[in-house]
Amino acid sequence: MDFSHTVSFPITESMDDDRQQYFKENCSAEELSCVFRQVDKLRTLHRNRTQQMVYIFTDHPGLPRPEKAKGNTNYSIDWGDMYFEEFNTIAGHIPVTIITPDTNPKHTYTAQCHKNNLPVKDVTFVSVANWWLNFLKKLVLHKKDVDQINYGCDKLFVIMNGKPTGPRIAMMLKLAGKGLLEHSHWSWHGEKDSKLPIRTPGFAVDQTRTLGVMLDKDESYLLPAEYHNSYIDVQVESLMHPDSVYITEKTVRPYLCLKPSLCLNSYGHYNYLESIGVKLYDELFNYDIIEQPTIDRRIAGIVQNLQALLELSNYDLENKIRSIELKMRYNKDLFSNLVNETMPTKEIQHLLDRNIFPTDCVFIEQRPITSHLTRL
Repeated sequence: MDFSHTVSFPITESMDDDRQQYFKENCSAEELSCVFRQVDKLRTLHRNRTQQMVYIFTDHPGLPRPEKAKGNTNYSIDWGDMYFEEFNTIAGHIPVTIITPDTNPKHTYTAQCHKNNLPVKDVTFVSVANWWLNFLKKLVLHKKDVDQINYGCDKLFVIMNGKPTGPRIAMMLKLAGKGLLEHSHWSWHGEKDSKLPIRTPGFAVDQTRTLGVMLDKDESYLLPAEYHNSYIDVQVESLMHPDSVYITEKTVRPYLCLKPSLCLNSYGHYNYLESIGVKLYDELFNYDIIEQPTIDRRIAGIVQNLQALLELSNYDLENKIRSIELKMRYNKDLFSNLVNETMPTKEIQHLLDRNIFPTDCVFIEQRPITSHLTRL
């Protein structure tokens, strides 16, 4: 196989030392050429003006941030010291194909070009959103079938938060301000020493609050018991790029667990779900007030939906949920049977089969979630 024109991101050198050492000890020299010094590799291919297709694999949406967006928390994608402007120049000189879980990568790229007054180059995009979701189901959700719809719950909704990003802080602030957190099971992982993008005395963003005992991963999804003692799953997706609809296990989890859900994501989230066949729960939610162009209006739409549900008696709420049982089972079946896209090269498929790609999802034995490299 020829790995000379295969490039991957994110930057492996920015990962912890143990993970870097794990790669070095378990990969061949040819494989390592697709793991380390990827910015240099791409620049060398450009400098040599290769006319062979360059395949760039990433498990992130979009492309590197524009240089003027340094420090902008709306962008989470970094390619070392390469910014979007340099990538776009490279793409004008050599053939480039981007393989990404972004659900509409051409739109994301074009929007970024227009925002930065850059010409749109002839870049090929391959969306592998199905592959990404199937990968996450195995890596994160630890699937064993959940086939029970929850009734008789103590709380209206559950919201589980990872690191305190700007959108998660904004959502929690709004829920707290409207008195909705008392109707939920919620978790929060504060970082006392970090510079959080939003601060307020109304919500302790540096606190940590966990939910109860996690169910054994061999028994069920890796979820707290409180998850099944709530009617609705509210999620804040991994908003990594302002123009990208990027979905992860956060979106898929409630569909696989037969739980109605409300998700804060980029504009177009629910339009994308409908485009792949998801049946929306119009009997329960007003999606029009969520599918809005600004994040503040999307948050407000989720809050308004929750407030409307709070006005219902448990009896009426449960009847509404019963009315969508067939849809919930249909959606579960849909996400349980996603078909992986075909990768464009045998080299990329090899690196996926060996669990080398995605590089930021390889963990060593001591970590709670493991994805060991397969043998050569």
